[in-house]
Amino acid sequence: MNAGYERWKNGYWLAHRLNKSKARAFYGDVYELPTELGVFDVSIIGSVLEHLRDQISAMASVARLTRSTMIIVTGLIETQDKTALFCGSADQPTHSYTWWAYSLGTYREVLKMLGFRITSGTKNMYKCTLFRSDACRYTILAARE
Repeated sequence: MNAGYERWKNGYWLAHRLNKSKARAFYGDVYELPTELGVFDVSIIGSVLEHLRDQISAMASVARLTRSTMIIVTGLIETQDKTALFCGSADQPTHSYTWWAYSLGTYREVLKMLGFRITSGTKNMYKCTLFRSDACRYTILAARE
């Protein structure tokens, strides 16, 4: 586990303690979230999907435990066409932090398959610590049908 990830975890647990949070953490396989976690009214997938080899299985795993709303923050291709771009490269093995970029149309279709419909979306700039700059991210709000 790298030092940057450890700092994020430590920051989370510091905020958890200082705010007397009752939130629970789960460290495990995103592709097979256990039913013992329970069912959630709202699930947030924040800047995770593009780093996974199989975004659809991860979304299906989260959707299975989501009662009403999924919020997805991600980079995406701005088109309603159902398309995906493979971002990995054997020529640049150190750039293994993004595997796939999906289009808005692909997210719309996949979420529909999972029983959700996109109700809104916004585009914002967020600080990217990896590149020490701002990065464009999209927030997709999807409601269970």
